[in-house]
Amino acid sequence: MRDMETARDEGREMDCQRERRFDRREYDMEFTTMPKYELAQMYAPELTVHSAVNRLMHWIQHHPQLWHELLLTGYRKNAKLFSPRQVELIVEFLGEP
Repeated sequence: MRDMETARDEGREMDCQRERRFDRREYDMEFTTMPKYELAQMYAPELTVHSAVNRLMHWIQHHPQLWHELLLTGYRKNAKLFSPRQVELIVEFLGEP
């Protein structure tokens, strides 16, 4: 229980620091609820839908801070949609597609 509270507190601190440097106006894309496959294809349009999703999820899961932040938003591995906040985090950490 204490570890979970510590992780949340650390996540909030990181979130506050990131909000100061992350400016939505720097990006052309709109941060809306988005199907996972749609965002994946934006990052890898040359791949099939399945391969693009696999690649995006590989990038996300191998980026510890991004993965942690997504989990704090309630993200689940089998989710079909990314929330606007989750899309924002992905773009912040991986760059604009």
